[in-house]
Amino acid sequence: MARTRGKVNKLPLPKTNKSRGARKLTNNQILEIVAIYRETHATQKKISKHYNVSQVTISNILRGRTYAWLTGIGREQLANAA
Repeated sequence: MARTRGKVNKLPLPKTNKSRGARKLTNNQILEIVAIYRETHATQKKISKHYNVSQVTISNILRGRTYAWLTGIGREQLANAA
């Protein structure tokens, strides 16, 4: 770590697709969530309780805000725009 004026600056992390913290969901679970939502139209709240995560986490997955590299969500929209 670098020091400047008594403050400790963290070195920047390399940009990768890997999580920077402990993940609660596996890749298979994320794909299951997308499949369950598309096939059964279960509510995000119900899915979140089943996987013990927040409704916001489920929403972010389904909107492609997180794990888009895995689910392909969001990339579909980019392909259609081109």
